[in-house]
Amino acid sequence: MKQAAGICDDDVAICYCDGPMGRIPAPEGSPPGTPPTRVGRPLVTFHHAPSTTWDGRPAFGEVSYDKVYGPKGYCNVTDPPWVPGCGMDGWGGRTCDTPVEAFCPGGCSGHGTCYIGWCMCDEGYYGHDCARRKAGMPLLRSRIDDKPWVKRVLGSEPPAAIEPPPRPTRRRPLIYVYDLEPMYQAKIMQYRVTPRWCVHRTHTAPNNDTDWTDVWVYAADTLLHESLLISEHRTFNPEERLAPKYGVPSIPDSLQIGCHLSRSNTAFLPDRYDEDFTSPIQPDGFVQYIKGHPCYNPEKIYKMAKEGGWAEKHRFFIGDGEDVRGEYTELLSRANFCLVAPGDGWSARMEDAVLHGCIPVIIADGVHAVFESLLDVDAFALRLPQEQVPRLLEILLAVPPKTIRSKQAHLGRVWHRFRYASLPGLAAELRRAGDDNRARWAAKDAAAAATQQRRRALQQEGAAAAGTAAGNNGTAAGKLPLPRPYKGEPSDDDAFATILQWLHSRIPYARGEDASG
Repeated sequence: MKQAAGICDDDVAICYCDGPMGRIPAPEGSPPGTPPTRVGRPLVTFHHAPSTTWDGRPAFGEVSYDKVYGPKGYCNVTDPPWVPGCGMDGWGGRTCDTPVEAFCPGGCSGHGTCYIGWCMCDEGYYGHDCARRKAGMPLLRSRIDDKPWVKRVLGSEPPAAIEPPPRPTRRRPLIYVYDLEPMYQAKIMQYRVTPRWCVHRTHTAPNNDTDWTDVWVYAADTLLHESLLISEHRTFNPEERLAPKYGVPSIPDSLQIGCHLSRSNTAFLPDRYDEDFTSPIQPDGFVQYIKGHPCYNPEKIYKMAKEGGWAEKHRFFIGDGEDVRGEYTELLSRANFCLVAPGDGWSARMEDAVLHGCIPVIIADGVHAVFESLLDVDAFALRLPQEQVPRLLEILLAVPPKTIRSKQAHLGRVWHRFRYASLPGLAAELRRAGDDNRARWAAKDAAAAATQQRRRALQQEGAAAAGTAAGNNGTAAGKLPLPRPYKGEPSDDDAFATILQWLHSRIPYARGEDASG
């Protein structure tokens, strides 16, 4: 459809250039899913589209017409002086017309073509990830082997799709993954307005390097989905499954993620807590309905810290980038305590704390922290009732060093259960990071040992000169028995495996059986 912005695809709500660098749609009457004759350069949002038509009439965009359609405009010349940000999955480069691998779950199993999160399956194949094939049809070679950048991430097509079928003794539970209505899977992928939104991985130009996106906690949905699709736990036989059937994405209620610290400064107005938001659907706003909810009004701790000068007096930092300077990951890794405080019920605060070796301080009455029903959270975290918030600083200052050391040690035993390594590419990435960290710390330990040895030599020389015997003048204090940190394979007992272990434990309950029997 031609509009002021150019040629628009109503199916996925994206507009493209008209003109020399523009889109040429598929011939009229082509079957659904037929790719365009020429893709054309995208104008994904109103930030990229022209603000007027050629004759000066108002249009919906915010960019001057000449930048888009002028003699040297983005839609008219090969190398324009102005270009919008490339917000189109499957394309990259300065002018957004360099093909790159788009994200599709499981890489369409190598039996389909990916178009902005939607797999167009080859003849005879079907399913959200094109892993299923018609009965009696022979297994065809997967094209994943032809794409090393995809193979590095996924390994191969799902074990459930290969021949001979997976061994019956493979790891339990067996999961039958249903294809949900596209609105909950493929269309969500197609409607996103930048490649990195809502997905856990993308590929970048020009070499299809993998970019693990870590800025959107909502990517947990697609990661969990893809992990299930390529997992050896997957079965194509619904009668074979040993667990209830699951539509994906889905996370059990008992794994509900802890709250944000604050959302009062978000740019998305309906997500703010310090201002009400009205709409035709809810003309009287929403604030009146969430008063008293455990995730309501998270500003109390922030105000206490600011007014009490906690940062200057106690190095207790809380706030956003304007209040606390420095890299987020560096600050967490140097902190003893990290708040998992009320917010909107969907954040990564708990995982952030645990993965940085920081003791989580959970303040969220009535809200489960991640894996709280599965792990001994009290061994590595503190949970405070919200009524104790006025005493927060006093309570944390009173925690003995011995207790801090114990909780940090227990964090070392469980931290791997809070990271995802269920994809081969993720496991390899974590393996490389672990090797680099061990090498760096080995060098630091060697330098520290050399420094300590020199100090001992100087102390012994000083003691000898003073005519006193250098030695142990007392018995060593008893050491606190602490658990050893986990140092195993990254993909063993990660977050995905922990979720499946929980599901396996729930099978008797799902069947209505006595779990003790």
